[in-house]
Amino acid sequence: MAYNLNRYIGNFLDPFFDDGSFFDDINSESFGSLPLKTDIRELDDKYVMEIDLPGFDKNNINLSLKDGYLTVTANVSRSIKPEGGKKHNFVHRERFSGSVTRSYYVGDLHQEDISASYKDGVLTIELPKPEEKKPEKGSPIAIK
Repeated sequence: MAYNLNRYIGNFLDPFFDDGSFFDDINSESFGSLPLKTDIRELDDKYVMEIDLPGFDKNNINLSLKDGYLTVTANVSRSIKPEGGKKHNFVHRERFSGSVTRSYYVGDLHQEDISASYKDGVLTIELPKPEEKKPEKGSPIAIK
């Protein structure tokens, strides 16, 4: 039985799907605007965020907290050293080089409340759950 390759990859060859950028380099502006893929799990006493940052060095990942927003910024540089003084001309390049940033609203937390670790391309951040506010029990208010 012969397979028709166009049947399986026809959509990728169709000009409708071709934005002309297949051989263009991915730059920091186009990749940097994409959100960092994040999972957030709820445990009994905390939230655990897991953010995919493959290929980044731990020393190039920064966390900051300001006005209730936790901001994650990561930088990666993939410079290619010429071999024997020869210049490299890329035909196709997909590996990202540049900076990515994303902010998450975490509410009224302090820096010391947050812990983070980085292993195997995943940044894990632990945030405590806010204390539940119990409704005030008071005396009834008279209506005039």
